[in-house]
Formats: sequence, structure tokens, C-alpha cells
Amino acid sequence: MKTSGKFALAALIAVMFIPVSGRADEVAGKVADTSFGAFMLDDAGTLKQFNLSARNTVYEPTTWRPTAGDEIQVTYTPIQNRRGATVLAVDTAMLVKAGPHTLTDLASPIEVEITETGRSGIRGKIPSGQIVRFAYDRGVQRLPAGWVPVVGEKVRVTFRLDADRGFTVGYWAQSLEKLP
Repeated sequence: MKTSGKFALAALIAVMFIPVSGRADEVAGKVADTSFGAFMLDDAGTLKQFNLSARNTVYEPTTWRPTAGDEIQVTYTPIQNRRGATVLAVDTAMLVKAGPHTLTDLASPIEVEITETGRSGIRGKIPSGQIVRFAYDRGVQRLPAGWVPVVGEKVRVTFRLDADRGFTVGYWAQSLEKLP
């Protein structure tokens, strides 16, 4: 075999082992289901699974994460995962129309009814009826002093948002004030 033939054969083999990586593409649809780090999107009757990246996915608005029932627009890139399968990696997820269980603009402070308590925080029903987890921030204050939250009590929660990374938005309780 001539040198140019060997070179062409080597180039062909090299191309076969380059990781699959496509160009970015866009799709719009309704979120059918979610799981940790992924969601299923119904695109005109076709379900496709999209994978989120804790580091690389950008969300618009930043305080939102895909929830079942949301209408969204997704920019994605087909990539090859560690097992060799091609997956759809989300570059940008943009909320077009919020679904019935979507939180996008929860403002602090908020009045909630405690539905669950624990060492790391509380879960409370907000006025719209959704249950939100408020993790205790360092130095969380409880008013009155010495009060311990109990299921069924109404409280005013002052919190901060953490939506800079990860698959979820974090709500960190800075103070809990027992309401009459």
C-alpha cells in the first residue's frame, strides 16, 4: 500500500474514534417529566430526553428549573457520554410559559404553613399551594427566641436564593418568625 493510501486509511480510522459532537440545535415543547439532571420534552408528540449540566446549562430566568407542564425552548448539543451513547446536552433552557407547579419569582419574606420539619430545614406550603423546602442557613434566627417550629404552624420565612449552580434552586431560610 502506498504512503498516501496508508495516510487516508489512518485518517478514516481516526475520524471514527472522534467523540460524537454535533452543533447546537434548538427545539421547543412541553416538559413531560423530570428527574435529577434530566427531563423529557414533548416536541409535537415525540418525547426526547435532555440532560442538564450542573456547570454548563444556562437557565432563563436564572431562578427557574424545568418542571413538568412548563413550555420551554431548549438549545442543545448532541454529545457522546462516558458509556459511548449519544445524549442531548442542554446548553440553554428558556421558560416560555410556566406550568401549574413552576416557581420563578418567589419573593422574600413569605408566609408559609409548615408541612414538615427536620434538622436541616422545613417544608412549607406557600400561598399558591406549592410545597417549598427552606434549608436552614448558617445562624438562622427563630422568633421568638427558643421557639421550635412544629408542623401546622404558620411562619414568616425570610430567605435567600441560591440558583448559581446545580439542578435545583436553593431557598436558604435566614429567619423564621412564628405567626399568631
